[in-house]
Amino acid sequence: MTKFDVIIVGAGPAGSACARLLAQAGAKVLLLEKARFPREKSCGGLLSGKTLASIDAPLPDRLVLSKVHGMRMVAEDGKLQAESGHLPGRAVLVDRSQFDWWMVERACQAGAVYRDACEVVRIVNGREMATVYLIGGALVAKWVVGADGAASAVARTVGLRKAWRSWQSGITLCREWQSDTLPADQSGFAEMHAVGIPGALGWCFAWDGGWRIGVGAPAFFKPHLTETLDKLVKKITAMRGSISLLPVKTTGALVPTAAFWPRLGKERVFLAGDAAGLADPFSGEGIAAALQSGAAIAEVLSHGWPNPLQKYRAWWHNNYLRQRRLSTLLALTCWKKDARFFAEISRDRVWMDLLAGLMDGCSGYDALWHRTTRGCLGRMSSEVAGEIEVDMPAVK
Repeated sequence: MTKFDVIIVGAGPAGSACARLLAQAGAKVLLLEKARFPREKSCGGLLSGKTLASIDAPLPDRLVLSKVHGMRMVAEDGKLQAESGHLPGRAVLVDRSQFDWWMVERACQAGAVYRDACEVVRIVNGREMATVYLIGGALVAKWVVGADGAASAVARTVGLRKAWRSWQSGITLCREWQSDTLPADQSGFAEMHAVGIPGALGWCFAWDGGWRIGVGAPAFFKPHLTETLDKLVKKITAMRGSISLLPVKTTGALVPTAAFWPRLGKERVFLAGDAAGLADPFSGEGIAAALQSGAAIAEVLSHGWPNPLQKYRAWWHNNYLRQRRLSTLLALTCWKKDARFFAEISRDRVWMDLLAGLMDGCSGYDALWHRTTRGCLGRMSSEVAGEIEVDMPAVK
């Protein structure tokens, strides 16, 4: 039976980042993927400045569809209500299938072994090793990392989770057109649209020769998502002109945001990225947390600490819990994007600049929440936050 130091299940950003760093540290690493790469991935494709900073390498120009310089908020009736200032453009729009394959290639170049079309059916934790059972064979490793997405087989087989509850996750639906039928927006602004569903948001990203229009909402609104996306497409085409072609593809995805205390692992098994439910509750972004959690697991395993899982949990608490609370408070404050919400943000350009800065990586939730409580949305945030304390002590 083949033995490895670490077996990583899932070759998305979390798994590839973890595999590359462990291989660089000298570990014998196997990266497994259920699909065959490159594969389609449902995603708006917007990489924030924080995400790019977590990659620690320049993104090849061939992967960049466009650079994003700011953000617009558009009301449900189609009227532009708020716009940020012009940012440096650290955020970019990419094709996720090509981006993910580039990440896998980097892991292989570092020395990781990669195998696709491998489906995990069971994992057994042992005292000194864990056994990973595949269709047609078994492998052994000292540690296993589940980076296999929202429907993680690793989490399910070791008893960490059967399925996400509706309040723990969002759901997205996205359509893509590869044509120049609509006039391309050359300003580099990402558009966010109110869509009439509480807690939901639509988006429109354009590049030279293509469009992505999508909507994300709490999972319990899933029955209304297709109708909501249809209405959003009609609204955007009414603003810019008709789309004569059918979309190239329509994809959907589950986006887990597992409250404040995600289950990060058990015995010899770690969870990273969407497998642990680390997507941002406010923005829905999951790639930055995927990269950072994969890197954190690689660090604690590389050091050879006696209780690496506890170290990983401490990393989460110290680096993410406060931001998670602020993000959740903002998501609740902005839950209903109605006329009142847009009236408030239209009067506060600083708030919009901070929101765009969050995407660009030059500001964080502390600054945005501070402005929210003292600026345009102060009355709304006080109704949501009440006396909630967001400062948390460190964990060692």
